[in-house]
Formats: sequence, structure tokens, C-alpha cells
Amino acid sequence: MTVRRSMSVLAAWLVAGGVAAATRDPFAPPVAGSLGAEGTPLQRIDVGRLRLVAVVSDTTVARALLEDETGIGYVATLGTPVGRRGGVVAGMGRGWLRIVEPGDGGGDPRQTVVVLEMSNETSSMAGRR
Repeated sequence: MTVRRSMSVLAAWLVAGGVAAATRDPFAPPVAGSLGAEGTPLQRIDVGRLRLVAVVSDTTVARALLEDETGIGYVATLGTPVGRRGGVVAGMGRGWLRIVEPGDGGGDPRQTVVVLEMSNETSSMAGRR
């Protein structure tokens, strides 16, 4: 294959959406289709893999922005199911989010409380303009 032919094949691939098709659309939902037995995308992620990015509490309904390790963001309110262990958002405030997970079902009825806090670099960015 000649260089000219290689360039035309590459150009045709690019025009046909080669690179654009390979990158994720940031405005598309993370999972298309029905929820299925696995639940929402936020229920398929371990709580330990999430980080708290922002909490907005100046509205009638407080909201938190959570982000997974791939950079996909999720909005959570009180009562939002989170994590593989059946956790639920039980509270949030300035810079923190509390998730309550039920007991393990193996005879231990105690709930597990997970508190996510914003990191210093995230919270320090909030004051910048």
C-alpha cells in the first residue's frame, strides 16, 4: 500500500467517525436501555470507588455530585440508592455525604455508615473564580 493510499484510507476512516466514534460522548447517559436486575448505574459501583465532588444545598432539595474513577458524574439526593451493598444516601451537608448500608444478612443486623468527604483540592477550588 502506498503512502498516498494509506493517507486516503486514514482520512476516510476519520471522516466516517473513527476517532469520534471511539471517544465517549460526555452528554450521553452512561448506560442506555433498561435498568435490569442490577439497578441504576450508581448501584453497580462500590461506594469506595466514588468521590464527593460537590454538595448543593441552597435549593429546596439538597443534591450531591459523585464521581467514579473514570470521571463519570452522578447526582444524588436524600434516599438515592448507592453502591452494591444496598446503601442509601441518608444525609448530606457542607462537604460531606452520609451513606447507610444495611447489615450483611449473615446474622449481623448492624448498619454500616459510610461518610464521603470532599478532598481539600476539590473544596479549595470552590472558592476560586
